Amino acid sequence: NQVYEAVYEIPTLPRARFVGEATILSDEETVPYILSDRFRPAEEVILVDEYPGGLPGGAVDGEIQWLERSPNRSRLRVRSSGAALMVLAENWFPAWKAEVNGGEVPVLRANHSLRAVPVPAGESEVEVFFDAGSLTGSLLLTLASLGLALGVIFVRPRQAEVEPGGEGESEEGGKSEAAA
Repeated sequence: NQVYEAVYEIPTLPRARFVGEATILSDEETVPYILSDRFRPAEEVILVDEYPGGLPGGAVDGEIQWLERSPNRSRLRVRSSGAALMVLAENWFPAWKAEVNGGEVPVLRANHSLRAVPVPAGESEVEVFFDAGSLTGSLLLTLASLGLALGVIFVRPRQAEVEPGGEGESEEGGKSEAAA
């Protein structure tokens, strides 16, 4: 009988929401902070890297409408009262990409394992999609490294063949006394 436990559970928050404040913490600090009473999930998001965009601080009002939702792509129409980070309660991975009104924006790792996408004030269309092609370089490097490792393991250098007149033979082509 297996028991599953959530790191944190916030049943009152929607799957996609706006926040107007980013707190920057290290990986080691993030989970303890999220589990503490100081964490305000409706107003702030925890990021590991600095966020260069300006945020108003506190809660941001707005509406989020899901237009498309599949495992590899989401499209949303959003209206925000100010610049915000739209936090998606979906797992972050480096291959996730995003566009807001057709322009590329970063997909930030939020609250340790979720996604956050910066959105401007006003109405926008947001598309978040999994781009496996962005992993092609890493995949090719991994395969090349694996091929090299296998080559080192399974392909042994051939030993030098003894040529006539080489070590162990006399000049006349017969065995030397030392080798006999």
